Amino acid sequence: MGHSSFSNTNRTMHNCIQCSASIKLASREGRKK
Repeated sequence: MGHSSFSNTNRTMHNCIQCSASIKLASREGRKK
């Protein structure tokens, strides 16, 4: 169970990084308009 929960947390962290990156991109596009 420990390994499973660890990989799950790792995946969540990766998603968080991608999410924040896309948010920054979106805000940049919004400023252009």
